[in-house]
Amino acid sequence: MTKLGVEAIQPGYQSDMPGFAELLTDTEIRKILAFIKSTWPERQRAAQARLNESDKSRATRDRTLSTRRREP
Repeated sequence: MTKLGVEAIQPGYQSDMPGFAELLTDTEIRKILAFIKSTWPERQRAAQARLNESDKSRATRDRTLSTRRREP
């Protein structure tokens, strides 16, 4: 499920998966994704949680580096 569709990520890519930005709110998309994740086995949820934490750490580090570069 994507908000803007695969086209937003990969221009020109043909997909049957539409974007849902015009049909669902961000909250509705989050609720649907939470439901899908709730059906995953515990092992898969744990693996996804580790990936999410890694992504958060990387984003924080990147913001910190970006801020330091702008300081005089």
